[in-house]
Amino acid sequence: MDNNTIVTEPQTVAGGRGASWLIEGFAFFRQDWLSWIGLAILLIVLTVLFSVIPLANILVPVISPIIVAGLMLACRQQDQGGEIGLGIIFSGFSERPGQLALIGIAHLVAGIAIIILMAILVIIILGGLDSLSQLRIDNPELLIKHAVNLLLVTLMGMLLYMPVMMAMWFAPAIVIFQKVTAIEAMLLSFKACLLNVLPFLAYGIVALVFIILGGIPLFLGWLVLIPVLISSLYLSYKDIFAARID
Repeated sequence: MDNNTIVTEPQTVAGGRGASWLIEGFAFFRQDWLSWIGLAILLIVLTVLFSVIPLANILVPVISPIIVAGLMLACRQQDQGGEIGLGIIFSGFSERPGQLALIGIAHLVAGIAIIILMAILVIIILGGLDSLSQLRIDNPELLIKHAVNLLLVTLMGMLLYMPVMMAMWFAPAIVIFQKVTAIEAMLLSFKACLLNVLPFLAYGIVALVFIILGGIPLFLGWLVLIPVLISSLYLSYKDIFAARID
C-alpha cells in the first residue's frame, strides 16, 4: 500500500440499490453511447481472438483484471466530464499491472483447484477412472444412475466458486483507485459483497433479465448490455465504498 493511501471500507447499502446500479448504468451508457458501443465491439473482438489462438485462453483470467481496470478508468474519465477513447481499455497495463495480474493469477489458481476437487469427487462417486471414462451422453443409464450425486457435486463447485467471485468482483477497481495490494483488494471486495447480499441478489435478478433480452435479436443487445454492466460495476463500487474517485 502507498504511504498516502487511505483505504475506504465498504458500507452496506439498501437492497433496492442493486437494480438501481443497472438503471443508472444505462443512463451512464447513454451519455456517450457511441464510444461505449465501440468499446463493446473491441471487447468482443479481443474475446474471439483469445478463443481461437492456441493456449491464449489460459491468459484470459490473468489479463481480465487489467482490462477491467482500464474500463473502470474509462468510467472515471466519463464521470469527470471527459471523453473516452478505445485506447483507454489498455490503460490498466500502465497502472499497477503487477497487482492486477496477481488478482487474475489468484482467480486462475482458485478455479483450477475447484475443478480438481470436483473431478476427484466425481471419480469417488463413480467408483474409479474406468467408470468416469464410461460417463458419456450415449450412456444415459449411467448418467441417470449418478444424476443426483453429479448435481450435488456441481452445486458444491458453484458454492466454492461464489466466495472466489466475491473476492474478484471489486478487486480491480479497488487496486486501481485505492492503490492497495491485490490481497488487500480481494479481501475488501469479499467484505463488500458479504455486506451487500440483498443488493447483489436484486442486481443478479435484473441482470439476468437484461442478459436474456440482450440476446434478442441476434445478440445485438449485447452491444448495449456490455457497457451497462461495466458502468454498473463502476457505479456500485462508488456506492458501496462511498468513494470520491479522483
